[in-house]
Amino acid sequence: MRISKPITLFTKDLSFYHSLLKSCVHGDNSSSPLTVFRDLLRSSLTPNHFTMSILLQASSTSIGSLKLVQTHLKKSGIDRFVYVKTSLLDLYLKMGFVATAGKLFDEMPERDTVAWNAMICGYSRNGYERDAWHLFITLHETPLISWNSVISGCVQSGRASTAFEIFHKMSLSDGHVLPDAITIASLLAGCSQLSCLPLGKTLHGYILRNSFGNEKFVCTALIDMYAKCGNAELSERVFKTIDAPCTATWNSMISGYSLSGLQSRALSCYLEMREQGSKPDKITFLGVLSACTHGGLVDEGRVYFIEMIKEFGISPNLQHYALMVGLLGRACLFSEAVNLIWEMDMKADSAVWGALLSACIVNREVEIGEYVAKKMFMLDYRNGGLYVLMSNLYATEEMWDDVSRVRRMMKDNGYDGYLGVSQTL
Repeated sequence: MRISKPITLFTKDLSFYHSLLKSCVHGDNSSSPLTVFRDLLRSSLTPNHFTMSILLQASSTSIGSLKLVQTHLKKSGIDRFVYVKTSLLDLYLKMGFVATAGKLFDEMPERDTVAWNAMICGYSRNGYERDAWHLFITLHETPLISWNSVISGCVQSGRASTAFEIFHKMSLSDGHVLPDAITIASLLAGCSQLSCLPLGKTLHGYILRNSFGNEKFVCTALIDMYAKCGNAELSERVFKTIDAPCTATWNSMISGYSLSGLQSRALSCYLEMREQGSKPDKITFLGVLSACTHGGLVDEGRVYFIEMIKEFGISPNLQHYALMVGLLGRACLFSEAVNLIWEMDMKADSAVWGALLSACIVNREVEIGEYVAKKMFMLDYRNGGLYVLMSNLYATEEMWDDVSRVRRMMKDNGYDGYLGVSQTL
């Protein structure tokens, strides 16, 4: 049940507000954490350290929440609690404020294991592998959770090769630390990045020998790995071994089919998911709409897009809109695609406009393409992809003077004038 207006509920003690904030953490509350917290401040209640800890967990994407929380923490003195500092540290890292997080960590008089792991994982996740490793080796003991923090952080930052190097160091460490299911799931995600099927199969063998297959999140990672390595058959084989797939597992299978060009199987999988009583989420519909886009299934795409909003109450995000715009544009339904963009309840980003521009290239629609390019230019004139797309569009119509003009614009904005430009699609 989604709670849209917390102030209409009649019971208002701290436990009530804690429940609302927890629902924000889990995505079950359409109100923002900042709205809930401001309502609390307007009441006669006083937030305590537990309130602030939950609020910090719920505010991972809101700078407004962060500033309000920082002010209240300083005024109230609640920031003296270690776990509140640790929650604030984790929030800084999730929002990319690495230097601020490092300063807070250095100033902490006490640091528990959670704080150390948050800092190590945050450094890794934001691309600061050397800092993460330096912090890691300063630990007197290196438990498995710390190894996992470094490995998962590297994978999340797109540095899978580094993650495997660290795993190798872990296997050679003096403590004889053995990997657990979390380690294996992170490494499987690394295989997906590297598209390394042989390594993924080796990990699969390790999973079977050590009974990690009972963990659904490991099976989900395994399905995702096989799909991204181009083997939908093995993904399907793993999927069929799971008795009661969770939503995340269904999502991996749907996306896997779509990624492999098996659009009809992806949609059949979605229908089977519904029949078995699993509730789809935003990720589910990304997989479903992606399948419709790649398969040119316009009518089906419209149905599922409306179903997502009307039946399940899921508000489309920019990724959903980009897929729908791409689907409509590739079917030459440019008016409908543009109208959808104007009807969005958020500002279209370069991905949404880029999907339409790509459709213009496919359909050699220069006039609309130039209109879209102007919109993208206003959003980010330094976006190299914009110039590549426009150059490709002009090249399809053999408009070589315009190709040369776009290349000059690329050079003027710091590119070499030939970045990714091709005359064939």
